[in-house]
Amino acid sequence: MNHQAAADQRVLAIDALRGYAMLGVAVVNAHAFNHGFNTGNYAWDLALTLPDRAAELISNLGFAHRSISLLAFLLGVGLVVQSRSLERNQVSAALSRRYLVLLAIGVVHGLLLWPGDILAAYAVMVLVLGRFAVAWSPGRLKSAIGALVLFSFGMTLYWALTIPYVLQCQVTASSAEVSFAQSNWLAGRRYAVSEFLWSGLIGQLLNANIWALVLLGVWCGRAQAFWQHLRNPSFRQPLVLASLALLAVSTTAEWLTGRAGGWSTSSCFGSVISLFHLAETTTTFVSVPVLLTLFAWLAQRRPGAPAVKVLEAVGRAPLTMFFGQSVAFTLVFSHAFMGLHGQVGRLGVLATAVLTYALLAVWIERRYRRRGVSAPLERLWRWFSSPHRQAG
Repeated sequence: MNHQAAADQRVLAIDALRGYAMLGVAVVNAHAFNHGFNTGNYAWDLALTLPDRAAELISNLGFAHRSISLLAFLLGVGLVVQSRSLERNQVSAALSRRYLVLLAIGVVHGLLLWPGDILAAYAVMVLVLGRFAVAWSPGRLKSAIGALVLFSFGMTLYWALTIPYVLQCQVTASSAEVSFAQSNWLAGRRYAVSEFLWSGLIGQLLNANIWALVLLGVWCGRAQAFWQHLRNPSFRQPLVLASLALLAVSTTAEWLTGRAGGWSTSSCFGSVISLFHLAETTTTFVSVPVLLTLFAWLAQRRPGAPAVKVLEAVGRAPLTMFFGQSVAFTLVFSHAFMGLHGQVGRLGVLATAVLTYALLAVWIERRYRRRGVSAPLERLWRWFSSPHRQAG
């Protein structure tokens, strides 16, 4: 395999992985559009039939705390890739310009469509870390990652040791008295502001796991071993094997503790919930090397498969996919339009998310990837952040 083919394979693996993560985003977000932030992706007590319970398991064990991990990690990798073509003295200005535009896009998305938007949080993270993290030494990066991971697990263990053993649950209201999706679209904007600030922007910025994964992506993107692994993926690598074993344990723990109270529309406290959060935190980190290896293997073995091509197309157009999903879910669930908010079962929500993703993905693949042009929002982002446009 020549150098260009190997580079194309690596890009295909990353794009396909990002495409899979965007499928998970669709599944997780659709549940919040249907029930609001108070239930979101976890509502085992609303899954009253066998199909609904199967859908709940797929959503929780297939996508929750996996997709957001991948996107944060790939954001860090992307920072390294973007910086390679720039002189060192240009990196700070280029990243600041590009991610200030993304911040504006995220705020618009959060206030008009989806208060759980994460684009704004990603942009803030890059504006805070970008100019430093890309230039940090590997040792300094590892120290920062280790500190964030220890803090995250330390807080989880602290709650496990201080929360009472007996499970106690109480029904709580949503994060706003009336959710943005429960009223008509225009009136819902005032609720969207608080939900965007607390459940979207601030909630994500206070998540130490996301910061750690972004820095982990930067560290891996600068390591030759990472790119070699993408070129020759193997599940026999010690790190991948260990991650696979831990993922099996954490997923099993999620399943057991989730059904025991972790997947509930009520607010529950107790040792089982502490174990549930510990399992989630573990899954957040160990799912990344496993899924990375899986999609690198698929890119190597099945680069021409239709599913891989579609995932790759979505991975090249995540902004367009993200906005497209939000528009579709707004039309389906908002009371200003079809008004299905709170009326769809867990299987129906999963089916809506997958169908929406599939239709948008096929459209992106056929209209843009095959023609070799950027999808609309990617083009808009590039245009707004272009130094030549600003200079003009």
